[in-house]
Amino acid sequence: MAKNWAIAIGINQYDYLQPLNYAKRDALLMQEFLSNEAGFERIFLFSDDSPPVDGKSTRPTRTNLLRVLRQLSKPWEKFISM
Repeated sequence: MAKNWAIAIGINQYDYLQPLNYAKRDALLMQEFLSNEAGFERIFLFSDDSPPVDGKSTRPTRTNLLRVLRQLSKPWEKFISM
């Protein structure tokens, strides 16, 4: 059976842009929907103050997002290189 995982990103406080009001709330609602209604097994939340996962920051930076994507793709590397 396939695993359904998602990444929800909600950034209210950008470094060089005006702040947004509801992006974090929307990401939290999407996380809740995907978990409770759509049956996703795991949803990674990246927001201005989201809690760390496995001791690693989940602040929505390019570096942090790439790190998570690389970690998630490791089990599939053997299929990609075929």
